[in-house]
Amino acid sequence: MLYNKIIIISFLFLFLGKSVFAQEAKKCADLTIKKVELVTKCSNSLVLMVTIENKGIRTIDIPNDKTLVLQTFWSGDAKFNNGDILINGTYVKNFGDYGKSLSPDGTYSMPVTVPLKGKTQFTNNLIVLIDATYFVEECDENNNDASFFVK
Repeated sequence: MLYNKIIIISFLFLFLGKSVFAQEAKKCADLTIKKVELVTKCSNSLVLMVTIENKGIRTIDIPNDKTLVLQTFWSGDAKFNNGDILINGTYVKNFGDYGKSLSPDGTYSMPVTVPLKGKTQFTNNLIVLIDATYFVEECDENNNDASFFVK
């Protein structure tokens, strides 16, 4: 009888614990790079159109012009890691027509100029990283980058 009570209590704790955790997780924002497209390629730079998306269910607010950072890196592979070479960074000062807020499922596209200086035959992948300073509290901090292969 005691054994059955322990099992029931354990089950309820696990079930309720997961339920509460899942509800809390759903209350966050989740910035991702939805798309990176080449607009122009010059002899010394690229112009890309980068689309940012909020996949979470909480609105993202930018309180000032120096909080949300987008960075670009040269990489030898398609994954962002500590060995990648920083190219440049820019502040996302607003979300265009959305102003300083990006609602859930909202997207914002912005042009990004990337100098080709520093690119080698071994670093053909361009990594774009949003929220490089971890300003936005997100459900998933590991999906903030995207790669773009540069020929």
